[in-house]
Amino acid sequence: MRTKRPECIVSVGPKTNNRSAKFKAFSKKKWLYIGKISGNDVPEEAIRDYLREIDGYESIEIKKLVTKGRNSAFSIGVPTNKFFNTLKRDDF
Repeated sequence: MRTKRPECIVSVGPKTNNRSAKFKAFSKKKWLYIGKISGNDVPEEAIRDYLREIDGYESIEIKKLVTKGRNSAFSIGVPTNKFFNTLKRDDF
């Protein structure tokens, strides 16, 4: 016999007496990892400048990750499959 999962309720809005009122709506993103970039002083802006040729690059989220050693790594969040597939292409 299967056990029934508890129902998950998430609300968005001014309900302050509800535990789930702390959550806000968010847009779904796909994330890419870019690592082993030479030099640990590479800023997020350098990656953003490189991605400027993509239409709608303003919606791309870039986070620099903490690394050990001399390399930089980044996590790049893209809002749609179109951006994700563009960034994954070998010729990009």
